[in-house]
Amino acid sequence: MLPSKGGPWPETGEIDIMEVSGCVAGKVSGAVHMGGFNQMRETQSSNHYFAEYDKWHTYSIDWASDHINWYVDGQLYHTARPSADGADGADGPWPFREKFFLNMNLAVNALWASGCHESKALSCEDLGQAMEVDYVRVHELKDTTS
Repeated sequence: MLPSKGGPWPETGEIDIMEVSGCVAGKVSGAVHMGGFNQMRETQSSNHYFAEYDKWHTYSIDWASDHINWYVDGQLYHTARPSADGADGADGPWPFREKFFLNMNLAVNALWASGCHESKALSCEDLGQAMEVDYVRVHELKDTTS
């Protein structure tokens, strides 16, 4: 997901609901990128989950102003938050209080995944990869703070 207002990456934020490099079968990652936490510094806030790649799965996030939770098939596997005191910290402002666009793409030969392919330019056919989407659903979370 990318910010609807635009701006320089990574300061304005990026939310990866689901990423697969194809390097390790079934390895799915979720991450946020922002000023101090991003792949260029190899400091992004991320984690991974293993899912059977030949089966359908539901990938989701719960996104609130003070945290983002990642799930595969309802199983929580990652949480990202602003600095421990809840304020923006040395890692830069928490940009995830703004509206974001949902972006779906198949990024073949992405820089972050190139290491496992010996830096060869490979096509989707070479990798045996495809993106198949059954549905996309967006819900608004109810405020549970009151």
